Amino acid sequence: MVRHKKIKDVAELIDFFIDRHNRIRDRKNFPHKKVEFLVRMLFNSKYLGKGWYKTTHLVYSAKKDLAFKFGNKEAIKRDRRLYNKLPKTIRNKHFAKIYWFTKYCMLQKYGIKTKINKIGLLKMKRIGNKYGLRDIKPDNIREVSGNLKIVDATLKGF
Repeated sequence: MVRHKKIKDVAELIDFFIDRHNRIRDRKNFPHKKVEFLVRMLFNSKYLGKGWYKTTHLVYSAKKDLAFKFGNKEAIKRDRRLYNKLPKTIRNKHFAKIYWFTKYCMLQKYGIKTKINKIGLLKMKRIGNKYGLRDIKPDNIREVSGNLKIVDATLKGF
């Protein structure tokens, strides 16, 4: 079991590794496979999946299961902007809580994949539209602490 602080320390180490890797190799591509190997080795994590820009691993923390996401800095920056744009009063009510961000990583509450009916999906889309979110689809909605929450979205215009 790992604490949030240790996970963040490792994430900052991963940021350093990626910057160093890109500087030495003079690359712009994100080294997903190398970072994935590091995450598995350092956290004994479980691979959950890969989207267009980010890869997600399940990390077992001292108190709860967490989603450790990593990807290129633009994707992480977009998620930070999106999360901070949501009003604090509803941020964690409809969106899975994000604990922190680093340059290439983020830590979020883990959501269990669940079936969502058309009415539930429409409700989540309506909430997303209200706050300028798009890409609200069943794959991006999970059950977190017994409630349906958005775990990934995009701001309109980005």
